[in-house]
Amino acid sequence: GKKSSWAYPLYAFDAQSNSFPILDSIQRSKELILVESVGDMLALYEHGYDNCLVTFGTAISPHLCSIIMGLSPDKICISLNNDNKKSRNVGRESAIKSFLKLLNFFGSDKLNICLPTKNDFGDMNDSDFENWSVKKNINYNSNSKICNQIYTSSKILFSENKISKNLFNNIKYLPNYE
Repeated sequence: GKKSSWAYPLYAFDAQSNSFPILDSIQRSKELILVESVGDMLALYEHGYDNCLVTFGTAISPHLCSIIMGLSPDKICISLNNDNKKSRNVGRESAIKSFLKLLNFFGSDKLNICLPTKNDFGDMNDSDFENWSVKKNINYNSNSKICNQIYTSSKILFSENKISKNLFNNIKYLPNYE
């Protein structure tokens, strides 16, 4: 099928435990981590994060948004690739777009952006994962700082025609929007 209708690996069945471990983990932790690729998801899984879904690129499909709404997590961490070594950090821009898109369905207090400490999770070592985990938790606790960064970055992206007016208008859902 088309990747735009996937929610991988949400319904991957484990015959040994007779369960859906990813779905169970997301429901138990009430947290969801969104990543770009299967490789990122596997790297997180190897480090104990089994509450991940793959976007299969830099955009969240409408189908995946629907699935996420049904899961109703308390926390959604957008962790697309970190292209900070390039002149344009597409992963960061896409994470901001995803944040704005998810504002249609979730309050900003449930959303977080925490990019990998390296280009992607497959490039990270144990220490990098520890640093990423700490940063992820700090970001949840400093939501107003994240929202200010989203607001500022969205204005820049909109002025550069990198996000649509419709998506840009979602900044009205940020706290302290003027």
